[in-house]
Amino acid sequence: MQGLLRGTVLCFSLALSRPAGAQPANAPPPDTAHLRQSLAAALGSDFTIVRTELHSGLRERGGIFWLAHVRPLRSGDYDLRYVHEYRDRVRPQDPLYTHVEHTTGFSVGEAGCARRAEGRTACLGDLIVIPVVAGDGKGPLGGHVFEARRRGDAGAWQRLTDPAPEDERAATTPNPAAPHLRYLGARLQAMPHRSLGETVEVHAVFEAGAPGALELSVGGVAVPVVIVARGTPVTVLLEHERIREYHQEAGFASHTGSQYSTDVLLLQPGDQVTLPFFARTIRGSDFSVEEKEAFRRSPPEIAARPFRVDRERRFNAFIADHLPASR
Repeated sequence: MQGLLRGTVLCFSLALSRPAGAQPANAPPPDTAHLRQSLAAALGSDFTIVRTELHSGLRERGGIFWLAHVRPLRSGDYDLRYVHEYRDRVRPQDPLYTHVEHTTGFSVGEAGCARRAEGRTACLGDLIVIPVVAGDGKGPLGGHVFEARRRGDAGAWQRLTDPAPEDERAATTPNPAAPHLRYLGARLQAMPHRSLGETVEVHAVFEAGAPGALELSVGGVAVPVVIVARGTPVTVLLEHERIREYHQEAGFASHTGSQYSTDVLLLQPGDQVTLPFFARTIRGSDFSVEEKEAFRRSPPEIAARPFRVDRERRFNAFIADHLPASR
């Protein structure tokens, strides 16, 4: 009995020691050669695969991910779609779904483009990290089929930027993040409730300036920021995708969205970014005009610290080693 308990404790300890989402040590690895060959065939002459890697053990989302670093060779708007088998661990004999479809759209601008201002995922010269689900934590998934399509030239798009806040205190507010980030002032946003009342948030507005990297803290919330000059090549993560799980014969399907989001703000000089630092909620009535103005005039506590990225948060681990500040 004691031996059984010791064995149980040992197995439990080993299970806890393995990162969440990591596949068992005896599970076969994903067929990365097939993944690379299939993706390369789908991307054709518009992209080239520079490197690939496997990643697992994320707290944000379990599974095994194959990361393909691709370099665009032609600007334009693109769609990427891939399908893989669905493994039903609960009902293996009668699975609810048989396949999972991932679809994403992205835009590649000309070399030296303004990524945020023009709504581009990347510019020519950049690397794009394409995350592909290659396993479910129990072992590899198979049946990957890739399709890529160029919709046309990169569409003309310009990010609508609100005018800088009229805040006479901005120039005198202590800002240790300068000259990399210039504090423009505070902007108030009121969100009414259906059952009377509202929530008010105050955001600090910054404009990117001199290239550099730092950890920006506003109101105690820290964000890693990297500012690069126009024309500087960077590595970006393809973040957004639509997911459709379906049964190939029964026709049943469900639709969801997914994001490979990170904490890192990758900016170019002139880009604006807003960070919330104050919030208040009232029930049954609205704040008065005087109260809202007092909230807006609350000065933010701005701090700047050496650049760092928490690899345990979100999907930061996918991009941390490839940021300009990490080279």
